[in-house]
Amino acid sequence: MPSQQVTLTQEGPLFILSMKNGKNRFTTNFINEINAILDEIENIIKLENSKHSALITIGEGKFYSNGLDLEHALSTHGFFDNYYLKLLVRVLTFPIPIVAAINGHTFAGGFMFALAH
Repeated sequence: MPSQQVTLTQEGPLFILSMKNGKNRFTTNFINEINAILDEIENIIKLENSKHSALITIGEGKFYSNGLDLEHALSTHGFFDNYYLKLLVRVLTFPIPIVAAINGHTFAGGFMFALAH
């Protein structure tokens, strides 16, 4: 279940996924939390036969995402194939449009995540 690193709110027909772990660097835990939110959205869409129009992702503070936690990524076997790239594919193929509300610094893997929207 997601912690306070990633939260979901709804405003009318919009879902808002907020990333709140400081620099929003991607780790396996952070990616798992994003995936849990995406699962929740897909379940809501299916259960309600929803007319939700879009998902907006946003960072908190001065960072949208500062990319990968490189030390974690390099020390975690299969990080790129089993976590990060799968997240990018999931975002690219999500059943409703996703908009990256880039509210601050966005670098490297964070920029690639935003481009996948």
